[in-house]
Amino acid sequence: MVNYTYSKLPTINFNTTPASIARSATGSVYAIGDTTYTTPLNMTLVVGGSVVTSISSDANGLLPDFTLLDRTSCVWKQAGVSFATVLTTSDPVPGPAGATGGTGATGAQGVPGDVSTWKPTTFYPLNTPVTNPSGDLVKVTTAHTSTGSYDAAKFEATGAAATKLTGVVPDANLRPDLTVAALSATYAKRREINVADYGAVGDWNGSTGTDNLAPFNAAVAAAVASGAPSKIVIGPGDYRLSNNWLLDGENIAVECDPSTVIRTTAATTTGAAVTFMGNGVLSPNNVSTPQRNSFRWRGGKIVASGSGTADNALGVVRVKNCHISDVTLDADRKGLTAQYGIDNIAWERIVVTRAGVDGIAIETACHRIALRDVQVISATGIGVNITSGDAGARNSDVLLDGVVVNASATGISLGLTDRATLRRVRSVAAGTQDFNVSEVTDLSVSGDCSFTIVTTGANVTYKKPRKVTIPLLASWVAFGAPHDAPSAYRTSDGMIILDGAMKSGTISASTKFGTLPVGHRPANRVRFLAQNAGGADHTADIYVEPNGEMFFGQAVASSTIVSLSGVIFPAV
Repeated sequence: MVNYTYSKLPTINFNTTPASIARSATGSVYAIGDTTYTTPLNMTLVVGGSVVTSISSDANGLLPDFTLLDRTSCVWKQAGVSFATVLTTSDPVPGPAGATGGTGATGAQGVPGDVSTWKPTTFYPLNTPVTNPSGDLVKVTTAHTSTGSYDAAKFEATGAAATKLTGVVPDANLRPDLTVAALSATYAKRREINVADYGAVGDWNGSTGTDNLAPFNAAVAAAVASGAPSKIVIGPGDYRLSNNWLLDGENIAVECDPSTVIRTTAATTTGAAVTFMGNGVLSPNNVSTPQRNSFRWRGGKIVASGSGTADNALGVVRVKNCHISDVTLDADRKGLTAQYGIDNIAWERIVVTRAGVDGIAIETACHRIALRDVQVISATGIGVNITSGDAGARNSDVLLDGVVVNASATGISLGLTDRATLRRVRSVAAGTQDFNVSEVTDLSVSGDCSFTIVTTGANVTYKKPRKVTIPLLASWVAFGAPHDAPSAYRTSDGMIILDGAMKSGTISASTKFGTLPVGHRPANRVRFLAQNAGGADHTADIYVEPNGEMFFGQAVASSTIVSLSGVIFPAV
């Protein structure tokens, strides 16, 4: 029997158009199969441990954390109304057991794992490889339990001055992947830095707690000093920071436990609780300052809620290859921001529970931007705002896929951008605009998007489907002006549109007259009637096969002209 946790879940109903949210509402949870909502399930509240049969959402529509016994999904239904939404546990769920495999052959010897960093009050056996506080690879020469300070006399260097790692075989006689240099390289590739090793304590209780800024900064300094790709690990807890946590370095990843909370309780220097800032330059803001490479953040929650100037939760400035995922953001100002030369953005599975201004803001010379499965539950200003503070530094190549927004003023605002695609986007705004767009070229909005009020400004052009020419056979050729050559378009939502006209080919039944290119073919056979100039009401009976072959089902009356214009079917 397993208790599954349901944590930080919003009461969003995606079955309505537009999507709706139940704020400050009371309801119960039911089994998925209980379609008449007859038997409410017992829930155990994570905070306090009470067993209840009803719970209430807060002002942002979020439910309190609770657990259910042996259930990975359920339905929360608001009392007295028809509003209901499916909830899924936030815990990992094991899949079904696989079949028993056969006995495999003995594998090759693996490469040694990471070398640990020296720690106080730790037992070190003889010949154990360790990285000392200076970052050098050493081995233990005297077995001992370490004290509060590093004792160099009990370790021996394993660099240029030593040719043995184990004290048994010279490096020259070892396999290449077991040499000191190779072990050092392996460690460099996988360097893991835990903020707890530098004294971080997640003990915020709602009013007081340890200031963790120094330990967090020390972890960043260690990552930068290593000169290697590093992962900073932040374990469970609620960590208070007295000022912003500034990360500036190459190839840095931050990995948080799902329950981790990082918060500021006062105004910060950079205006954000966590700031990844390429080359440490905030002012003047410009796109010419060099970018840092590779920043990743996964997990946890960031809260920027303090006195003084309202702050953002997470900000990114001048970085290329920026991947942020599985994080919840709560801010007095903006939830997540990117500006000034961000190249290759991939932001996935992000929830902004509250933003005093914009939920997500991307501005000024940001390129190749993908937002997938993002929810902005509450934003006082704009839910998702993509724009530029400089008309000469436009953004480009934007994808919004699976984005759900609830905002007070404008749901989604898109401006000063070249090439943008929206798929599975739902926007609800209490103001006058669900979707505001201006100064955008090549805009594509798929049919599965939902907007009630759309405002279109100046200089908006819509992306035209890419046209490919259909290779013709059996003496058929393009008709010429005023008709286009026989061609096919594929729309953003996967439909194929045929166009153009042909003439002068073989007209007998079963004649193969063309082949559709890959990517423009149907999943199953398509049959349609095309206009033919053989006389009044004459048509050509045409088949299109999944392999792209196009042929006449019956003899055509005339080869003077056959038009393919207006035929539409779904692609594979």
